[in-house]
Amino acid sequence: MNVKLFHCLFAILTLCICTSSPWAQDHSTMDGLIFTLDSSIPSNAFTEQPNTDIQDMNVSKDMIIAPLKQPVILDFDSLPGPLWETWDCGDGVSKAEVSHGILTIDALSCYEFILWYPNGKWHQFVDNARGWVIEASLRVDPSTQPACSNGPAVQIWANDHTNLVIIGFSTNEICITYPDKVRFPMNTTDNFHIYQIKSKGNQVQIYVDGDLKIDHLLSWTGGGSNILMFGDGAGGTRSLSYWDYFSYDVFPHSLLVTLSDFTVNLFGNKTIQANWLTGTEENNDGMNVWCAQMKNNQFEHITRLNGKKPIPAGAILPFSGNHYSVSNEVEPEGVYYCALEDIDHFGECTTHCEQIKAVTVGNVISKVELDDAKKLCHDSFQGLKEARQLGVCVEELLAPSP
Repeated sequence: MNVKLFHCLFAILTLCICTSSPWAQDHSTMDGLIFTLDSSIPSNAFTEQPNTDIQDMNVSKDMIIAPLKQPVILDFDSLPGPLWETWDCGDGVSKAEVSHGILTIDALSCYEFILWYPNGKWHQFVDNARGWVIEASLRVDPSTQPACSNGPAVQIWANDHTNLVIIGFSTNEICITYPDKVRFPMNTTDNFHIYQIKSKGNQVQIYVDGDLKIDHLLSWTGGGSNILMFGDGAGGTRSLSYWDYFSYDVFPHSLLVTLSDFTVNLFGNKTIQANWLTGTEENNDGMNVWCAQMKNNQFEHITRLNGKKPIPAGAILPFSGNHYSVSNEVEPEGVYYCALEDIDHFGECTTHCEQIKAVTVGNVISKVELDDAKKLCHDSFQGLKEARQLGVCVEELLAPSP
């Protein structure tokens, strides 16, 4: 079955589904602006949708080696590789080209890059329960039409075996266009913006340049085959868009361990004891407790309270949690700031900067600067996050440069 037939079948099926499903209207506010669950967008606006006949594969439950966990990044030094098929609605005029690291999609009718099943890591590993992240840096040309209210041309589609989510970009707003309608007003033409789409279960969040703009719980799962697509997917509309990069991560790094409580206390003159209670321990392989002093906006005298080996995970079930305690002597005297670090099955780490606690060792009078310590902890990893190097462990940060 060719790509055009896929689109046609899905368009018919989706039209039937959308026209029979009532759209509830809801208004919420965030960051001083209004985004709207919109019932006015016509249900037949999405004419170029993949079909629903394809049977989704079972999500792989095997252990995944660390290299496969890395995000897939298209930086557009060249056109996307052969795994990505293209579709121009049969007009023979729409096109995409790359110049100086920028992908330009010039669509008279439509032009989209499609990762069909079974191509790519997306189809092999994406899991609605685990969640996923898509990130793209793009700019919409002012000539692009139509608006979100009529079904925007520039789109990102993602199906994770359970939900089909379509994100739209018009000249004056971004929106969730399917299966619900949620809109956020902004200028997408003034500059390149980084759009990050996070989804887990039925929750969809859209960040713009690092700020959360849409946070929505889907009212239903939508339909469609397991597909990942970006470009102009509306059909019958004129659009021009510029893409700096496009990436997806089907193993998004999140808090594998949630903390119900974390405390540190001093015993004697030099012994720090850390006690904590976990709420959940999903994919947890072990934990470290790191303590350090802070001087001139830098951590110093860094020590791992539990010695050389991580503390083994103790929860019987991922959602049962467990009590832990570890103690050790530290020196020199001063204020120590302690944080928990968890390690997942792939050797990647999460440092719980927001849960840092302070303890004073010895007979010293020093100011406790807890907020500064939390900020320094976050800043220590921020550059790595911006470079999309997630899951770095403290031990790796401390390792001498080669």
